[in-house]
Amino acid sequence: MWRSENARSLYISDLDGEPNSSTKQKILDIIECIDIPIILTSSSTSMEECELYLNQGVHRVAICRFAINHEDDVKYLISKYTPSRINFYAIVQDNYITYWGENTNITLEEYIEKIQLLGGTRLIYGDVEWIGNMKYANLSKIEKVLNIFEGKVTLFCGVPDYLGFQKLNDLKNNRLDSIILSKSLYENNFPCQNLWRMAEIL
Repeated sequence: MWRSENARSLYISDLDGEPNSSTKQKILDIIECIDIPIILTSSSTSMEECELYLNQGVHRVAICRFAINHEDDVKYLISKYTPSRINFYAIVQDNYITYWGENTNITLEEYIEKIQLLGGTRLIYGDVEWIGNMKYANLSKIEKVLNIFEGKVTLFCGVPDYLGFQKLNDLKNNRLDSIILSKSLYENNFPCQNLWRMAEIL
């Protein structure tokens, strides 16, 4: 299905993050049955679990809590798997990093400074202002991230329809290189998808 929708990769969020949970086996099963690259956002704080997913075929693992609390382990993973495969994510609320609902006292600026010192070159960025509610991403917030983070940025949600793409194009910054879509994709909110549906009927 994702191939037919021209998806470049499949994004999975592991909100459990426990080494012995049933979620781990489900992720490994997904790796086995699809043929497009997988980007896994993990709430795990286990270096061994990150290595397991990477060795089993996950294209990129994106971390946050692990990056804050285990600097030496993160540096080791980056040196072994390269910054291209060890990514970072920032889910933000009121300019503070949040672990999927668990708030922290770490500002976005502090977090970005930290991950760049660790050697991070790819960041997945989203804000609770637009995540999961079909709202357009706040361009000024995205521009702020692009101004302080020197690597590639993937936007998490914030594009409910084609107009959302047009708005992002106004930023004219090629370091914003990809977007993670969810509900808007499954609801066929983009003109090209209508053509694909017609082609499927024919």
